[in-house]
Amino acid sequence: MELTVDQAIQLLRFEEAKLKDVEARMNQSMALLNELQLAKATLQNLPGKKTEGLLPIGGGVMLPALTEKGNVLINVGAGVVVEKSLEDAVSFLDKRIKMIEENMNNLARLAQKTAKNISVLRAKIDEAIKARQGPAVVG
Repeated sequence: MELTVDQAIQLLRFEEAKLKDVEARMNQSMALLNELQLAKATLQNLPGKKTEGLLPIGGGVMLPALTEKGNVLINVGAGVVVEKSLEDAVSFLDKRIKMIEENMNNLARLAQKTAKNISVLRAKIDEAIKARQGPAVVG
């Protein structure tokens, strides 16, 4: 099916918007992945004895906190928080990390395909525009 130049331009704009959306989703996924990896590393490196620390609550405000290696509370989704052992929490984070990495791989493949579509559309649009103008006259 052949497209008119106007249809190809509309499709090009759609593909460019799709690529921008995919890139934004990849950036969000990368931020979440970094956050999960940091949480996992923190859990794995907790000292065995009671330690003092600071708990950030937002807006640059921190509360003093006292912790010791034991169970942690973890958000498992839909606003549900459950208590888990450190090992179970790390395992849960590993699963979420793997899921996000798979999602990012899928998004990367989609971005590549969309970028290829954009390249093909641009080439066809350029070709159609040059064909409309005819040969250049050199005088």
